[in-house]
Amino acid sequence: MEPTPASEERLPQQEVKRLVQEAMATKGFPPVMRYPETVRSDYLLSTLFSRPILVWSSECLQPSKKPFCTISGCTYTPRVKEYKQRVVEEVDTQCHLLYVKYQCTGANKIFFSTVSSAYLQREVRLLVHFPYILTKKFGLSKEVMELVQEGMLSPHGLTSTVDNMKRRREKRYYKLLSLFADRVRQNQLGNPTYMAPNPPIIAQYCSKQNPIGPDTLSVCEVMMRRLQVKKVLRIDHSVKFCKRLKVWPGGTGKRESTKDAKMLLLFQNEIGQIIGRRLTRSENNEETRALFEHVKSVVHTDTGGEEQFVVSDNANAVWSMVSDVFGAGVGVRQDPFHVVQRFTEKVKDKTEKTLLAKRLHDSIYDVDGCLRSPAQMSKRIKEAVGSVSSRHLNCSDHEWMGTLNNNLEQVKRGDLYVENNTYKEGGGPAIRVLSTSQLEGFHSALKKLMARSVSAEVGLRILDVFIL
Repeated sequence: MEPTPASEERLPQQEVKRLVQEAMATKGFPPVMRYPETVRSDYLLSTLFSRPILVWSSECLQPSKKPFCTISGCTYTPRVKEYKQRVVEEVDTQCHLLYVKYQCTGANKIFFSTVSSAYLQREVRLLVHFPYILTKKFGLSKEVMELVQEGMLSPHGLTSTVDNMKRRREKRYYKLLSLFADRVRQNQLGNPTYMAPNPPIIAQYCSKQNPIGPDTLSVCEVMMRRLQVKKVLRIDHSVKFCKRLKVWPGGTGKRESTKDAKMLLLFQNEIGQIIGRRLTRSENNEETRALFEHVKSVVHTDTGGEEQFVVSDNANAVWSMVSDVFGAGVGVRQDPFHVVQRFTEKVKDKTEKTLLAKRLHDSIYDVDGCLRSPAQMSKRIKEAVGSVSSRHLNCSDHEWMGTLNNNLEQVKRGDLYVENNTYKEGGGPAIRVLSTSQLEGFHSALKKLMARSVSAEVGLRILDVFIL
């Protein structure tokens, strides 16, 4: 009678050494995953439910079967320090990654492993074939990272990624259970007295194969779900971030911009906390509405009769959407900064552009920084815009007047006005209600941080760290 399946968290050290040396002897590179169900020799049925194994033995490519030292210019041959193992995440299972830790025999005596970034970056073929992204505590396959990226593009966030991994692991369990039952039947045909072990139930298997949760994939995701919107929900699109995100299509060696991520959409509450983010193809309503639905649960509805607002860079585009998602209790207001920008971007003379921006600002705010009434605001904006000579414009007179009329319509409707344009909480400084300047500053600072083009995966991680 075979023993019942055991959940060994780690492989025996002698087995790790044997498997690594075997891979070195057979030049097992690029590595191939060893799944327990593919073993054809005499085996225990209980091993069917064990973790697959991948042996990283890239040093077998060297004539001496020893790795090169990670210190540039060092010619000493490193010696084996330890045979190592760690558990890493594939989409449908966890697996054991086996590798070797070495020590330089030169004066530096440094330690390094063949899965360290310093070692992998020495050769292109190592980077191409190494299948994982490793952190201090975790290891994720590149396929898992693809799912993470898709989850971040989705309004449902990384919760959908974790759910997808759980489904794939449950599917693998039932595949292994079917193989288990078939092999029991084959053994009993050959030996009628054969007594089979009990396979693990799905709950036992999945508890040991439990994928990393959203809190691990993104602390940012969890944090945002715990924030609240009490007074103002600000939204803003920007192309600055996405211009730095690149992809490298397989086999081409060329860098391309991401097709599904042209703009970064951010949602922010009244005190400057980011409560929602997603990458979008454009400013279309479907993608924006999906994020509205996602953050609906954090909008605080018990306001004691105080008005709540969504302040947008394009109020006309989200007016009906906000009403459908949040109801009549949440109004929509236009951010004054983008009204000013609509005019100044059509002025080609730099000095005239600066003067117009100041005139428009004075048309919207009085000397105390309070919003003027819609009637006063519309009159002053019309005068400020009328003071610009057509020779300073980079557009036609017809387009200029069209911009004026469209914005005056918004002003007269009250889209740029609230009675009390300041908000204070917890003894903090007064914050303007009708403003997305904090979001604009966030986009600008993020652009400076992303000084170079990076892969989409790295860029999204930078975004989450920056939000935190």
